[in-house]
Amino acid sequence: MTHANLTVTASGQASGTLSEPVAGKSAIAWSGDRLYLKGDSDFWAQQDPLYGTDLTSSGRWIAPKKRSGYYLLDSFAVNAGSLSPKSLAALVTQVTSDPEAVQEDAGTIEGHKAISYTAQGWTVVLASASPYTVLAIGGEPHQEGPVKSAAWHSSRRATGGAGPADHRGVAAPADYSDSDYSSYLLMVPKPATNEQTTAARSTAAAAASAAVPPATSSEAVSTSMGPDFTITNNSAYLCTSNPCSYSFTVTNSGDEAGEATLYLSLPQVPDQPHPLGTLQPKQSKNVSGTRPNIAIGTGRTVKHTDYAWVYSSAEYGSDPKVGSRLHARNLRPDDVSVGTPLKPDAAKLLDLMTKDTPASDTGTGEKAVDALNGANNEGELPDLAAIANSGRLENPEDLREILPTTDQADNRRVLQQVAQLLQTDRQAKVTWAGPYKVNGKTYRADYIYTTTRQGQQIKRAVRAKTVGSPEKLGSQMSLGAEQLNGERPGSGNAKSEKAPPGFERVLRINLEPAVGPLLALASTADLEKFLSTGEKFRQARESLCQPNGRGPRVDRLVIVNDSGTHQWTDLRRLGVRCAGPGGAPASPSAPSSDKPDHKPTCLDRRPLGAEDNGADGWTYYSPIGRGERALGAVACLAGDTSGGSEANPNSPGMSEAKARAARLFPHSTERFLVNSCHLIPNALGGKGITANLSPCWAKPVNVGIMTGIQACVTGLMKSHVVQMTVVPEYMKDVDLIPFEFRFQIQAWDHQGNAIDESCSRDVQNLKEGEYLNED
Repeated sequence: MTHANLTVTASGQASGTLSEPVAGKSAIAWSGDRLYLKGDSDFWAQQDPLYGTDLTSSGRWIAPKKRSGYYLLDSFAVNAGSLSPKSLAALVTQVTSDPEAVQEDAGTIEGHKAISYTAQGWTVVLASASPYTVLAIGGEPHQEGPVKSAAWHSSRRATGGAGPADHRGVAAPADYSDSDYSSYLLMVPKPATNEQTTAARSTAAAAASAAVPPATSSEAVSTSMGPDFTITNNSAYLCTSNPCSYSFTVTNSGDEAGEATLYLSLPQVPDQPHPLGTLQPKQSKNVSGTRPNIAIGTGRTVKHTDYAWVYSSAEYGSDPKVGSRLHARNLRPDDVSVGTPLKPDAAKLLDLMTKDTPASDTGTGEKAVDALNGANNEGELPDLAAIANSGRLENPEDLREILPTTDQADNRRVLQQVAQLLQTDRQAKVTWAGPYKVNGKTYRADYIYTTTRQGQQIKRAVRAKTVGSPEKLGSQMSLGAEQLNGERPGSGNAKSEKAPPGFERVLRINLEPAVGPLLALASTADLEKFLSTGEKFRQARESLCQPNGRGPRVDRLVIVNDSGTHQWTDLRRLGVRCAGPGGAPASPSAPSSDKPDHKPTCLDRRPLGAEDNGADGWTYYSPIGRGERALGAVACLAGDTSGGSEANPNSPGMSEAKARAARLFPHSTERFLVNSCHLIPNALGGKGITANLSPCWAKPVNVGIMTGIQACVTGLMKSHVVQMTVVPEYMKDVDLIPFEFRFQIQAWDHQGNAIDESCSRDVQNLKEGEYLNED
């Protein structure tokens, strides 16, 4: 599933960004019925037809070729040019005017009470009050309809239509759902500014001008992927002297320079490395010496084997021991069909998958290579690399059995969840689908993990189910809940054993975009409303309780959709009545914040488009405004935060701010009069990106007032959940320098009770009576 943020013009030009669930991003442009992409290596490693083999497209505009009836980008098979305002207006009219359209209460979307219309394979969600804003659209694009697929062929259904002006949208196409390569499209359209549409036209034109075709042959790919080292043994076949001479030549046959070390294993000579330094492309270096003649005194010819291999961090990563272990097993990164940038990841994974068995066990090596090649053929290597590089997967040897099953949707989603968990929670240790032993007994779940948050140990066993239609929700929830309790054989990797004792039983439901806008975009409150009422979700409710009044089946229900992550430990909020203590489930292993009287905090209200910040928290950056100025940011902080990043000192408005500061204080001895200031502080996980930066006085605004607010928030975070909202205020629409920053802080205890705080304040962008935004 690929997420896109696009701006589409009235004439059908488009530009924006694509992002994969764990790793991999790309700029996208559309012009003249052509798709253009500029992605990073992780992005291209997940795209067919060559997946991790061809990374030559990384970092430049590429014009993918149509093949087999659809565009190269498998998971975004949508004609972006057909997402124009006119096409969307035609689609909305077509659906809402259909006399057979089904109308439903759509809950609340982005603060608007909404109503949905479903007809002809599409669902349109409108605000229920004037001016009836279009809030969401979901359905499968087809060639005959206003919104088209990127395929050549005709699709099964046809629609027709008519329409307004430029717009922006957030789209989340699902994987192909039929043999026509249709892709479910979920959109949240919004009006675009003149600046955004101008930028879209400019980007589309630049992409069309600069784009080149992808590499057309395996030879072109293999010679354009970085350093590649070959060894030539120059030693004589037969040695009759004593000592014998040996000579090896190492050549960099790749197209980039790389460091290399030759390792030799010769009879009666201690193994030792021979550093060669950096070899330029096509450069060679020779290593020579002598060794004893092992045939002396035997009266016969003695055969032997000289072993030589080259260690390079470009192929094996930073640890030479990985290369040594793989060499002992006669394994190399080249055994996995990937480009040089991915070889260190392949080497680490092969090492983790094999080092639990003796080097003589060749079958284990072959099985690991086959499993890793299969996973790479599914575009999974970047996600697996995130897991391997964490160093906290407890059962890497089980990857030999797990990876052949990740072509199944449920198991692929579990792979992504494990990777995301290990990336965002630096304390988590995960057992993925493998046996977990307690007191001599074996237990399993899709994944089992332990971590520490706010000084408390957390132990969870997770069953994850992927739901692609509302009709499947009840049966999937029932299956997962039964498996958590050992009532039913497991599916896929997790076999039949139940969750281990003392672990919180977590049922995680992943709602794919294809469930439709009502569920895919539902807030926590709307999910509670939908699930707690109506016959449609009766099975879902009943599945969470043991039969015959024996209490709850799960301790925590987690539902993930495109609006965020929603979780409940008090199932009564979903209309569930189990016979546990007090008529509701209680988890003895859950921290105090998870008790049944827990009220919602910002953790339960994650907005669409928010980024992970720590294990449970998030950060949301508002889209940038006129002149690329920042408009605001919100962070939900709970325990440890993710690492932030340094500010770009040349962010929008900084050149103007520096010039003004120099005019106002020409004799200042301060090293920096102004800073490119984080809205959400670096120390609290804020990124040094344009959407999070605004010019401010270095002292006393940044160092002084803002650092004081940061310290106040940090103190609250020690025992509370904290929401930090920062909005820069501008005097004029054209200003890039704020005259004020508004800091609003909210805090809750771990039961969700609001607490008083003293961190909120408005900060004037003022130094010695002088505003930075005006002379």
